[in-house]
Amino acid sequence: MIQGDTQTGYILALQFGLLPENLRAPAAQRLADNVAQHGHVTGGFVGNGLICPTLTQIHHSDLAWNLVLTNTYPSWLFSVKNGATTIWERWDGWTPERGFQDSSMNSFNHYSLGSIGVWLYSGAAGIQPDDASPGYKHFFLAPQFTTRLAHLKATFDSPYGTIASGWRVEKDQILYDVTVPPNSSATLRLPFPLAQIKELAHSQPDRVTAEELVAGAYHFSIPRRLIESTAQ
Repeated sequence: MIQGDTQTGYILALQFGLLPENLRAPAAQRLADNVAQHGHVTGGFVGNGLICPTLTQIHHSDLAWNLVLTNTYPSWLFSVKNGATTIWERWDGWTPERGFQDSSMNSFNHYSLGSIGVWLYSGAAGIQPDDASPGYKHFFLAPQFTTRLAHLKATFDSPYGTIASGWRVEKDQILYDVTVPPNSSATLRLPFPLAQIKELAHSQPDRVTAEELVAGAYHFSIPRRLIESTAQ
């Protein structure tokens, strides 16, 4: 157990390599258990931007989705449920029980907790830079699918053009659409064997495998059961 036994303590230890290798798995499990037990984020500015990326890295994207979709206090959607159209500085900037917090530290247009937006692009939609290939000349696609949403789509304007990654649930399939801009390439990473998905169409049929994508538009059909079976 890390001193304090907090979500942020485990997040920082895992993200910044502060643990010996033999303690990483127990720390990851402790973090997952903590999130599952509380059902909420329990940290502030330092931990919130890293909690969903960390859960994804330790193969608990189901818990990341739980945090994103929770609408009870404290959560991102709690503020939305209570009329927010901007990001609050505090989880409890306003609550039904106490009303407004002290105005000396209670911004209602504050980035801090908005760091979840990074995960929506890099986790939910899975658009991730390749540090060895600056400027998105090459990038990774590692979407974290869920059947709790009907559809999701993200676009990113890279130096080579628009990267698009989006998926939608249709009956027993998840349809995943990808656009790789000209003069760039991507590596597709999915949490199940790629041989189990069907490639419906693509623009370069003689130059692509499911793992390595050259420039073009791609359409994949993924059995819903694969998504549900990978949920922890």
